[in-house]
Amino acid sequence: MDFITKDVANEVDIFSNNLRTCALNEQEAFEKQIENMENISQDSDFNAKLEVVGEREPLIAWLEQSKEFFDNQLADRERTINKKINEEWLGIEKQMLNAQYTRNRGIVKEIIETTLEFRKSLKGKMDELRE
Repeated sequence: MDFITKDVANEVDIFSNNLRTCALNEQEAFEKQIENMENISQDSDFNAKLEVVGEREPLIAWLEQSKEFFDNQLADRERTINKKINEEWLGIEKQMLNAQYTRNRGIVKEIIETTLEFRKSLKGKMDELRE
């Protein structure tokens, strides 16, 4: 199970790093675009971009938060999967133990019946020898 979560964690790290790189590149390009303000019309696309990549520090903080969010989600999923696996194994173990107890009871019952039959057989032979 660990190899799956490690692979997913690696993919999340790669995605987060790529997202960070692209976002920072976009932020730098946007800063250059702002420097040439005469070429920009202030439309809704510009305002949305300004809100997301306007300043470097909030963008970096947001990217770090998104990585932490992904890591937390992955950890939650891993805990859920491990919990379900443990519950399944406990169910299997309980089922096996019940089957063993039932089998053992059957064996003990068979031993008791065989012993009783042997006793009756011996008693019958002893009674015949006495007569």
